[in-house]
Amino acid sequence: QLYDEWLRSVSSYTAFSRLILILRALHVHPDKAKVLMNPDRSIVTQPHHIWPTLTDEQWVTVEIALKDLILDDYAQRNNVNVSALTQSEIRDIILGAEITPPSQQRQQMAEIDAAANDGGVQTATT
Repeated sequence: QLYDEWLRSVSSYTAFSRLILILRALHVHPDKAKVLMNPDRSIVTQPHHIWPTLTDEQWVTVEIALKDLILDDYAQRNNVNVSALTQSEIRDIILGAEITPPSQQRQQMAEIDAAANDGGVQTATT
């Protein structure tokens, strides 16, 4: 089972979210993601499990680190500050959606506004 024994202590939504974070982080940066999921040598993976056996508190720490890894990768590739991202943009990035960086969106909106204003001025003068 992909969720190992997570459903004994967390909801199915949390287990699904955790799995998405892990898979996305492994896609973005496999080596760093593996290191983050095994924070020290005492962490083992049960023979019949896929993922490391961590406590709920350890998983929370790992999930935050994986989210940061995904967002930092996006920020570097698109030259944006993570703090400039909205919650919906963060969600889309974690889910793997291709989104336009906020700075490009603002530039496009400014160009549209400028074109609309220029168009309005031209209409008024003709």
